[in-house]
Amino acid sequence: WVDTDLPTAPMLSYKSHKWWVRPTPLQQTERYIQQQMDQYTGPLGSVSIPSAHDEFIGKASALCEAIDPRGHRQFVCFKNYYTRYRDEIPFSGVHFFDWLDFGHGKHLLESNEKHHFLKHMKKDDSCLKGHFNTHTVHYFDDTLREKHEIYMEMSKDGKELIARYKSDDRVVPTSYNQEEDYDDPHLYMWDMNEKFYIVESNDSWDKEKYGTVKHTGVVAG
Repeated sequence: WVDTDLPTAPMLSYKSHKWWVRPTPLQQTERYIQQQMDQYTGPLGSVSIPSAHDEFIGKASALCEAIDPRGHRQFVCFKNYYTRYRDEIPFSGVHFFDWLDFGHGKHLLESNEKHHFLKHMKKDDSCLKGHFNTHTVHYFDDTLREKHEIYMEMSKDGKELIARYKSDDRVVPTSYNQEEDYDDPHLYMWDMNEKFYIVESNDSWDKEKYGTVKHTGVVAG
């Protein structure tokens, strides 16, 4: 392939800007995805992004949430878009994120609403770009993560194990809601550095802005 061979070069665009890239076969783009999966795979016995899913599409979609250059858009929509990216005939010849934001995937579901050329997938209606691009998983920075790190100690009588936040020694409250008589479990996460984090179910952070806390968000992928 010659770099000046524009007739075979996929075109990408953003607003009024256009550019062309060297075509890349699907096998090569998925080798890159696999390499990224390897970096996000922990040792035997750990829970990591690839091991939480059985099929390649699920693994790739979950990985895309973690490596998304536009800020960790949600996994469920990546699954819908990645399926269409992989199945497109002829193949687009570009890497997934280029396809998604600057190529054929840019307005894919919006166009499908008008012309119905794709088989409907669950959640398509909530994966239109206006929603998808603005609903992201909040990844903790070091300061926020430290706020939720806990340590364990025995009670004075030796009968109970008490969890306290390292930042202020506050006891982690129960997740049981006595007034409504139900248990709303906290989120627990143990990282590869043997640090233990708890995010309370009634945590006061901005849920309207950040949505529900996810395990991947606590340890930033």
